[in-house]
Amino acid sequence: HRDLHSFPTRRSSDLVVAWKGSDKKVDENFGKSGPAGQLVITADRPDAVWAAKGYSSYLYTKEPKDFRDKDIFKFDDGSASQVTIVNSHGSFSFTKGGDKWAATLDKKPLDRFDDGKLKDMVRAYKALTADDFGDGQSLADVGLDKPESTVTIQLKDGAGAYTLLVGKTATGSNRWAKRPEDDTVFQITNYSAEWATGEVAKFQSAVDGGAGDGGKK
Repeated sequence: HRDLHSFPTRRSSDLVVAWKGSDKKVDENFGKSGPAGQLVITADRPDAVWAAKGYSSYLYTKEPKDFRDKDIFKFDDGSASQVTIVNSHGSFSFTKGGDKWAATLDKKPLDRFDDGKLKDMVRAYKALTADDFGDGQSLADVGLDKPESTVTIQLKDGAGAYTLLVGKTATGSNRWAKRPEDDTVFQITNYSAEWATGEVAKFQSAVDGGAGDGGKK
């Protein structure tokens, strides 16, 4: 819905043009936003300025990345049955039995394993999305020719597997990542990346540093 009011302003530089076949349906310039809305000039009335209110202004000011499909993974976290993570700290393997997960590191039981943390990791990856893209970057530039971590999530009953390769640090604390089946380079958030690159403590319960046991075992 647009609530329109005319008042004078200068022509803006944000242009939206839409066609249906050879018929131009939309030709509008969008300017700054203010209390009255976002200023708009239309091609059919170039001497009039309008204020557009509502969600429409957001649609026309998106960054290019926001028009792209950002989905990396999409699965039911309750269907995950096995997770493997290989990084500089070792080879982690997590296997689900019933409602509980068991864990090994380099084929040895993982001390103080907290399966709640593994559940958090699976929830983070069940609808993993890109924060940005690395178009034009070579795999060597972003560290994906020799990934720093490989994450694989297997679903029960042979329903599928999802693998992510994680490379160097990107913008801020984001990391570069890709799926092995294609060369689209993504940025994933630091929160998602830390599950892939984290050390042993990432999946352990905290060490009890509290008061003594009063002589009891």
